[in-house]
Amino acid sequence: MKVYEDFKVYGPYLRKDKRKHVCLVKYEKGKKIKKTVSYPKFLMEQHLNRYLLEDETVDHINGNFEDDRIENLQILTRSENANKASVYVEVPIVSCIWCRTEFKPSRAQYEKRGVTRAGPFCSRSCSGKYGKSVQETGITLDREKVEVLHYSYNNNYKKEYVNFYNKESLCEPEMQ
Repeated sequence: MKVYEDFKVYGPYLRKDKRKHVCLVKYEKGKKIKKTVSYPKFLMEQHLNRYLLEDETVDHINGNFEDDRIENLQILTRSENANKASVYVEVPIVSCIWCRTEFKPSRAQYEKRGVTRAGPFCSRSCSGKYGKSVQETGITLDREKVEVLHYSYNNNYKKEYVNFYNKESLCEPEMQ
């Protein structure tokens, strides 16, 4: 059995998101059956001469969706592909600006804190003491910015730090 042997293949066509797909058409019992398949999946199924299983997906090894060479394609389970595409956050240890205790800031402290707010503080107690001091003396401390690093795992499961907003590599992958 050959994969998609009854279908007439149209394409590949370029979608708005710069990925490719093929349109497959066949006539069965007088009815027109249309099917759209991603181009990398179509290529891999042709190469293997079998349909992919429900839990299998095709992944671009180098991350470039325009590079559809068969050497650049690999089959992953859906969970492996999701893990590969995940971006993780690494939050550094910081010092409380009031008592100088080192702590790991919460998500709210590094994501939602505005530029004009003081901190980071290790506790509500330190935040309150700082607020009372500002009310009594009017002296404020400079705000310390919490720099978080975003990373994902590359094909060798090494950490690869990326600028989450620009998706640019910040440094070489490192082993941990």
